[in-house]
Order: sequence, then C-alpha cells, then structure tokens
Amino acid sequence: MRQFSNLITVVITSVVSILMLFCGTASPASGRGQRVVLQLKWLHQFQFAGYYAALEKGYYQEAGLDVKIVEGGPNIDVTKEVEMGHADYGVGTSGLLIDRSAGKDFVVLGVVFQHSPAVLLSTRKSGIRSISDIAGKRLMDTPGSQDIDAMLKKAGIDYSRLHRVTHKGNPADLINDKADMMVAYSTNEPFVFEQKGEPYVTFSPRALGIDFYGDNFFTTSNKVDKQPEQVSAFREATIRGWYYALSNKTEIVELILEKYSRKKSKDALMFEAVQSEALIQADLVDLGYQSQVRWQHIAKVYAELGMMPHSTYISGIVYDPRRKADVRKLWITISVFCVISLALGFSAFVFLRLNRRLRSQISEHRHVQGILTRNDIVKSHVARISIKLQKCITFEELSYKFLSLIAPLIGVEKGTVYIFDKETEKLTPYGGYGYMGVDLMTFSLGDGLVGQCAKGRIPIVLSSPEESALRINLAMADIAPRTVILLPIIQHGRLLGVIELASVNLIDEERQSMLNELMPVVAINLEILLRNLHTQYLLEETSKQSKELLSHRDQLKATELWYRSIIESAPDGMLVVDEQGTIILANHQLDDMFGYNRGDLAGQKIEVLVPPDIAVKHVSLREHFIRSNDPGTFVPFSRELRGFRRDGSEFPVEVGFAKLPALAGQGCSVCAAVRDITQRKHHENALAKERKHLQHILDTAPVGIVISEEGVAQYANPRATELVCAKAGVPVIDFYVRSSDRLIVLELLGQHGVVRDFDVQMFGPNGVIRDIELTLLPIEDNGRSGILAWIIDVTGRKRVEEIERFNRLATGREERIIELKKKILPIELAPAK
Repeated sequence: MRQFSNLITVVITSVVSILMLFCGTASPASGRGQRVVLQLKWLHQFQFAGYYAALEKGYYQEAGLDVKIVEGGPNIDVTKEVEMGHADYGVGTSGLLIDRSAGKDFVVLGVVFQHSPAVLLSTRKSGIRSISDIAGKRLMDTPGSQDIDAMLKKAGIDYSRLHRVTHKGNPADLINDKADMMVAYSTNEPFVFEQKGEPYVTFSPRALGIDFYGDNFFTTSNKVDKQPEQVSAFREATIRGWYYALSNKTEIVELILEKYSRKKSKDALMFEAVQSEALIQADLVDLGYQSQVRWQHIAKVYAELGMMPHSTYISGIVYDPRRKADVRKLWITISVFCVISLALGFSAFVFLRLNRRLRSQISEHRHVQGILTRNDIVKSHVARISIKLQKCITFEELSYKFLSLIAPLIGVEKGTVYIFDKETEKLTPYGGYGYMGVDLMTFSLGDGLVGQCAKGRIPIVLSSPEESALRINLAMADIAPRTVILLPIIQHGRLLGVIELASVNLIDEERQSMLNELMPVVAINLEILLRNLHTQYLLEETSKQSKELLSHRDQLKATELWYRSIIESAPDGMLVVDEQGTIILANHQLDDMFGYNRGDLAGQKIEVLVPPDIAVKHVSLREHFIRSNDPGTFVPFSRELRGFRRDGSEFPVEVGFAKLPALAGQGCSVCAAVRDITQRKHHENALAKERKHLQHILDTAPVGIVISEEGVAQYANPRATELVCAKAGVPVIDFYVRSSDRLIVLELLGQHGVVRDFDVQMFGPNGVIRDIELTLLPIEDNGRSGILAWIIDVTGRKRVEEIERFNRLATGREERIIELKKKILPIELAPAK
C-alpha cells in the first residue's frame, strides 16, 4: 500500500514537472530535482538519523528533491531560519505552538519522537537535589527548550531569571564546573556521565505530568499552499528514511561517523539509537503520526502556565495531506493539458485520499491499541495491589505490603515509607524493605532528600548517587545503587508522606510511569487508614472519657462542650441521640453527607436518616442497644448499612457506636460515627469483577493448577481435578505415586527457587497412574507462604517414546540375528571331513 502510494506521488510529481517545463517554472536543467534546505536543530548525531538515511539511500532523489541538510547548534534558532526563508524545512519541538500563537504560521508535517527526551541534567557535586535547588544556578541553555520552561514554571521557578552559560554541546562543561546544569536529551548526555563514572541528577518534565511531543519536522503554511507536491514528497521520503534508520541502526551509525561527524563515539551513537527508538515508539504508532487532541492538550498546558494565550486556536498546525493546492495560474498556462492532468490527478487524488485515510485510521487504531494494552497491564497490577492494601490496619503493615509488592515490578532492592505527622512536622519511617538491622532516621521538612521531597512536594530521581549515600546488601556483595527515587504521597493537596526507593539498575520511564499510576492508590489507602485510626481514636477516647464523667456530673457543661469539639473535629459524620432517638448534636460533615442545612437535623428522629423500609426495625435495634449496654460501651464500625438522604436517595454507609452517660436528666445518649463508603463500594465491585475474570481464566486453563499451603491443597482448577483428583483439603503427598518424588521437588525448590518440567508419576481417577510434567513456584498470599503447581499430562507422549525405544531395540536385535545367521550358514554348509 505504501509503495503504491509513493508510486502515485512520483507519477503526479512527474506530470507536474512536465507541465512546469511548458510554463517556464521548472527547476534548472541539472536533473537533480528541486533544491530544498533542511535545517537541523542540533549537531549531527543519531537524533537526525532518518534525514541522513532518506538522503543517502536516495529517497529524496526519488521524490524529485535535491536536499541539503544544514547542521544546527546552540546558536541556531530553527524557527527563525525557516521563517526568514533561509531553510525550507526545519526540525522543531512542541514549542511551535507558542510560535503559532504569536502569528508565525508553521505547519508540523510529522512527529518523530512521541515523547520528548528533553531533561534538565546536573552533577551531584553541584548540590542540586531537587527542582527547588535550581533557583540562582548557572544554566547551559539552547533555543527551543519550551518543555523545560514549562516544567520549571510548574515548579514555581522563573526560567527567564536563571543565569545563562553558553551551551557548546559538551557535557564535560558540567564536570569541569563551567555550569551547574544543562538542557540535555535523555538519549545523549547521560551516556557521557555513565562512561566517566560521574554521578548525576536528571529532572524530567514527564515526572511532573508534562508529556510533550519531541522532535518534529515542519515548514510554513505558505509552502504547503504554494508547493503541495514538494511538501508531500518531502514528508513521504523523510518517513521512509526514519523507518530505514530504525531498522538498520548500526549501518546509520557508521554512516554518521563516516560522512557527518566523529565527535561522538560509535558506542555513544548506539546508546542514542536504542534510547531514541524507545521514545519514537514506531512499534506502536506509525512514524510521523500526530494527534490534534494531543496538540490541544499541549496548548492547554502552555496556556495554564502563562506561556501562550488561553484563547489561541491551534487549528492548522497538523499537516493535512488532503489540503488543496492553488492551481489557478497553472490552469491558465497549461489549458492544453487540462483534460489529461485532471483525469490523472483526480484518479490519483481519490485513491491517495482513500489510502491515506485508511492508513491514518490504522495508525490511530494501533496507537490506541498499544495504549490500551499497556493500560490493561498497569491496571491489573494496580487492582491487585489495591486489594492487598485495603486489608492493612497499621502503618507498618501497609508500608511493608506496598514495598514488597512493587519491588519485583519496578526492580528495586530497598525502600521505605515515611508517614508525615502534621502536628510535629516530622517524617517517621514505617516498614523498611531490604534493610537488615538498620535503625531508620526520622526527618523534618527540608531535612535531607526525604525532607526536601516532602517540602517541595515534587518527585526526586537520582541516577548514580554518591557511593556513601546508600548501600544495598545483596547475597554476594554490598554495592551502591544506580537509581534513587523519592515520591511525595499527596491526597487532596495534603502531604501524607514520602516513599523512598533504591535500585542497583537504572529505572526506565515505563516503570516510573507505573509508579506514578500506583501513587494515587497508596495515597487513598493511606488517607483511609489515617481516618480510620483517627476516628477509632476519637470514639475510644469518647468511650473512655464517658466512663470518667460518671463520677463528675458537676462538670456537665464542660463535658458537653468537649463532646461538641470532638464531634466537629471528626473526619467522619458524627451525631449524638438521646434515649428516645432524637438527634441532639450533628456535625457539618453529617449534614453535608445527608443533604441537610446546618442545624436542620437537631430535634429530628434519627430514623429520618434510615431508609423507610427498615425504619421501624431500626427503632427496636436502637432501644435494644441503649437498654443492653453500659455507658462507655464501644462498638466499632459494623456491617454495611444504608443511609437515606434528604432528597430520597440511598447510599451505603458504615456506622460505629459509643454509649454515653446520662446528661441533665436526658438519660443515656449514643454517639454514632457515620462513614459514606460509596466510592469504596464502586471500587470493590470493580475489583470483584476483575477477580471473577481471573477466576474464569484459572477455571478454563488447559493445564492443571494447584495452590497448596503447608502440604495441603487449598485450590485446584477443574483440569487438575480431572488429571490427579486434586481437591481443596487433600494432602499433596497423596497425589504422588512415589512419596520420595515430593521430597526431591521440595528440595530443588528450596535450592533454586523454582522447579521446571520435572517428570513424576501421579495417581489419576480410579487409581490410574499418569506421567506428569510438574512445574513449581513459591507464592505468598495474605502473608502466608504456599506453592503454585502447573500439572501437564505427558502419559501419551511417554508411551510414544517407549514404543519408539522398543522398536529401536527390536530392530537392532533383528539385525544382530541376521548377521549371526550369515556367519553360521557357511559353517553348516561346509562338507564334513
């Protein structure tokens, strides 16, 4: 399809070229094609590999173009070169939106990098540990760094006030202390620091949610209108060049070294090639693909940060191959050829339009499909971890559970969760992962990296930190980590804590993205835990104080005020009712929850908050609680109930009770805490649906699956029951024909951590012995250790192998008998002497 489309483009270009010969507008008779200039944004390197490939492989020449590629640099402003007409095409960034809002009519022909590799890079010795440390530092900057500008603005730093140092494209200038930080690409400069062993820190806009397009190739709207064939031909040839470059990285690297630049080594260029491919994502979307919706999102971010007007309309920045050309003058000049050119042009146009529309839809589908696939994987992990965290009832349990679950997913060896206490403004460690006999420190705001992360509320990522900063104890060595990540836990603008992670490997952006997806899960579960503990504390304190007040009735007024202060400060809805069920007090959280104005509930029966179908039954339950319990009795949050709002709608709630002593002749009262669990129910229903889906996968699996704990089967899918009569509650040893096999596989499992394709014999239905291929893995569920077993029946295969072995033995025996007969026959036939 692509080749045919290119053929049509060549045909159309050829016809137009012939027609231009008649009207005197053709290019010189050199035969080299239309002369165009492409302005790069930076020095020659693999960042521009597709353009080199398109030129050297003749793709531009086939498109009728004589392309000159001009090297860029720190003093080159690509947009000005294209605007002034010094270059026909340029390599730009998402900052073209800002130029377009200023009246510069640029058009993006295609996007190469789906994610911008732009980062801010600094050495560890500069003292920069967080974005807030950047203020007042020296910056090596380049034109077109709008995504870095956006990141700093979002962090509250005035990009324009930073002290500028000339950017010569040499990362060694940071090592030699000529500057404190530099605008860099994650595909290039980190290689230099890795090779020199220099610890460095990077700040990526993507870590702050600023995900812009990277390099694109663009031109002016005037060129698109005046020379549409040339623009289309240039675009198609460029995309062909990029496909070739990514499929032949080693060849293009050698081409760059031979014809363009030897400033970078072959290893550095190969590092750049691999890193660039991950950001280009040609395996997920077509090269050159761009979305109007994403451009609108980028414009929104720029507008919110004050970098362009909110009202700017960006329609037209995305190149439309279907854009019609101005052919009026050509029509007047070449009317003799109008019928032929119109027929050929119309046919090609219709086919090309349909072809490109189909390719665009396929590209969009592949892009969306890739995103959905990655999102499904991330959501699966998030759902599983969320289920585990919901069951945690202490900070220590939540911290350890979260760290132990993400360690194998993200690839970290150490981790700590720090909980922030608002009253003391301290960050206290709860549950260290990977620490052995080490007392973890408590930090204040701004103290160390943990305190800096909490104070700035911004993630911190350190690559190759100093040797003395942290150590990771592995089985055979004690080494320094290559990556340290600190993430603030934020919920509704409130700082809850900080997570610190360390790894001996570099953590890629995909795993960092998974961490970003998991942070809201940690935040909401930590907030729920904090609220539960706080509410439980308040109810227990209420119960405790009520017992003490029995002997201090003369302090009734002070007690009533104390009750009111507790109720008003509680995070959940709280109310107090008397023996007759009349509401005495209700805090504003309860009013809001049930849709009442402030003070409207006082004096009403509590049954107004209960659905009508259970209101009568609720009266008897309330009276029974008051009669049957002594003052001070505390009942924690009970089973799920239903609340009844003022507008008649119902919603799920949890309720806790504490019986209070009699006040001023009113008899005993009851203090109740009410919690709206609507969101939690939605979340639980979604998780239940996911669990049902996973159960269906296990139940329909074509291999037997058995989960056991302490030698007893806890779960067996239908295939396992069919093969070896496995059922929950049956000792695993009963499945084996030889009990010694069980001991052998357990010993191998302890030595290697996994047993794969181990041949054993097990009993099937009616005592039939089956040959089984067994695979074992250790697992952990709800804090209990167990074993997951895959059971595959290989009885048929074993029988075939035995028959083949028997046939080989029989054939060999028959051949030996024939040989023996040949030796004996001459002896028998010999005459007797």
